[in-house]
Amino acid sequence: MKNEVLANLEGFKKLIDQYTKNFGEFYNGIKPIPVSSEINPYELAHNELGDTISELQIAFCELPDQLQRRLLDLGFNTIISYDNNADLYEYRKFVHENDLFSKTLTFTVRIYAEVELAEKFIRLEKWDKYDNLPQKDFNSHEKLLSM
Repeated sequence: MKNEVLANLEGFKKLIDQYTKNFGEFYNGIKPIPVSSEINPYELAHNELGDTISELQIAFCELPDQLQRRLLDLGFNTIISYDNNADLYEYRKFVHENDLFSKTLTFTVRIYAEVELAEKFIRLEKWDKYDNLPQKDFNSHEKLLSM
């Protein structure tokens, strides 16, 4: 059982990497190719991106329930909500217009890190303690200003 869960986590991390790569290519498709008459291949869509998101949805369902809850608390549903070309186009437009590309990358790094943390709990045979983790607070550093 432990090996199966670890394999699922490893597969999930690979899909997060693929999503990050695919979304970066698609996001950059909003810009014309410099000094070229060619159309950017990702101007309108990225066929692999939708497939990767579908695979992520399936892989998500294979994760332990506790990890699923923590990933959803981190906002993982943002990634899986845009699994078709029409919604991805609108999502990219929103990200571009609001200058959020670096935040989307930060977001995927946080998801990846949480999966790696879960892996450590499993490898150290401490999985029963995973639910004891506090909810992440990514603005906690600002509390230092009021100290």
